[in-house]
Amino acid sequence: MRVNVRLASSLNLGKSGSTHLSLEVPKGALIADVLQQLKESRPEVGDALASTVVFMNGQQVGREKVLEPDAEIALLQPISGG
Repeated sequence: MRVNVRLASSLNLGKSGSTHLSLEVPKGALIADVLQQLKESRPEVGDALASTVVFMNGQQVGREKVLEPDAEIALLQPISGG
């Protein structure tokens, strides 16, 4: 099953600065599985993934949410300031 992942600019991948990728995951996979796959393939973003807010098809979801086929996953970093 394929899912599309959009990354916050702070999580861009590699020298190309890519913020979009497509991943193949098994049926029944969880959001946590996508995050683990990213952490293993891109160790440089591993620490940042711990605080990432996840959206699937426009709705905020938890890490234990089962992925939907052709889902659009957005990984965003919280912003703070004052």
